[in-house]
Amino acid sequence: MSTDQPTDARARLLSHFTSAQGSAEHGSKWNELWTEGFLPWDKGFPNPALADLLSQRQDLLPPPSSPQQSKQKKALVPGCGKGYDVLLLSA
Repeated sequence: MSTDQPTDARARLLSHFTSAQGSAEHGSKWNELWTEGFLPWDKGFPNPALADLLSQRQDLLPPPSSPQQSKQKKALVPGCGKGYDVLLLSA
């Protein structure tokens, strides 16, 4: 029988946000975690699926813009962390 036991990091996150007085406090609660340096969601490297896509599966990406086009392509990088995916895309 499988049970979903929270990890220490998950338990700490649950406890941290349980003390909030409604969702209006969530912003400050996230800031507290960043200030404390408690960032269990930040793995320290780009998403492996994105890195694989860019290095191995460029056939899935739209073709490059022509040199005559001055418009740069855009990408949305959702999530939280230190921006490793953004750095990978800009390289």
